[in-house]
Amino acid sequence: MNAGNEYGRNTNIPADFAAAARELDMKYGFYVSPWDLNSKYWGDGTSDYVNKVFLPQCLELAQYGSDQFEMWFDGATGGDHAGYYGGANTTRTIPNAATYYDIPNLRDTVHAIAPNCVMWGVGDEARWIGNEAGWAGETNWSMGWGESGNMYAWKWKAGESDAKATDKGWFWHSGESPKSASALFKIYLETVGRNATLILNFPPDQNGELPSADVTVLKQLGTLINNRLTNDKAKTATRITASATRAAGAARSYDISNVTDDDKDTYWATDDGDLSASITLEWEEEQSLYYVMLMEYIKLGQRVKSFTIETSLDGQTWTKRATGSTTTIGYKRIVPLGGSTSSYTAVKAKYLRITIDDARGCPTLHTLSVF
Repeated sequence: MNAGNEYGRNTNIPADFAAAARELDMKYGFYVSPWDLNSKYWGDGTSDYVNKVFLPQCLELAQYGSDQFEMWFDGATGGDHAGYYGGANTTRTIPNAATYYDIPNLRDTVHAIAPNCVMWGVGDEARWIGNEAGWAGETNWSMGWGESGNMYAWKWKAGESDAKATDKGWFWHSGESPKSASALFKIYLETVGRNATLILNFPPDQNGELPSADVTVLKQLGTLINNRLTNDKAKTATRITASATRAAGAARSYDISNVTDDDKDTYWATDDGDLSASITLEWEEEQSLYYVMLMEYIKLGQRVKSFTIETSLDGQTWTKRATGSTTTIGYKRIVPLGGSTSSYTAVKAKYLRITIDDARGCPTLHTLSVF
């Protein structure tokens, strides 16, 4: 294709990117660096940068799609190396990002066009997990800050974990290599499987394309996820029972069968005073079990503080699995029954019991899967 025609100077990359994502039925968003080392206005002691550059830029990006999922703002208070700043060639810093970038006005500006767009980082509607290594804390609250969050924080700030999928930096470098599919699957378990979302960086090359090695590894990762996390044995269980279940309402049931019905709007719950309960799955034949996946009905908040997973061959003698890591659940928790995110180890069982040991309010689960 002639780059000088369709993809030359007149190309609107954000608009084309949004259109391509819609065509593929993918969620999309834009990365914005509020810290601008080129603009003469940034950090000049006035509000000119925010009013003349930053807010108009964000407004323009919002207009490329009211359906965009996220606008992602990097840390942005300056640095210890000189910027161009319109020819000033100096070092600049700002004291407070939230004040300098007029965050309330930023939110109003973007949400007026894209009401469901999440404002990450500087936007203060979602949080950085706290590392760039692709893992979240095994305890991970959707409130607070850092790898584990804070159960007592008042503001909902779901965590995102970012990681480089290649070995030479966030941007493309000649000679770089991608991590293996097994290493990326481990990252998946330690982020998505720990109540976080994952930003996995695969940088396009100088032609704007993903290198073939990266594409190959991505396909291999997809195969691993499909092979290991799609054959849900909870659906083939002979029997699923719960020690406690909330009484049905006029238009809603809280039966344990809701956790395997593939409906995100139904869920199992206990009565308000019941902060602990157990769920038991039984199979007629011995099963090889690798992972348990739990999902709270997160519309009602994150509640579970600790839980226990046990397996048995006879329903009488029980063995604890994944000890020491079963605290929070959140929107999704994937627990390796073999105890390690680095290995694919099966546990033999005919019975599996999940006990909610403690919760902030009556526990809720909308999905329980066993792989």
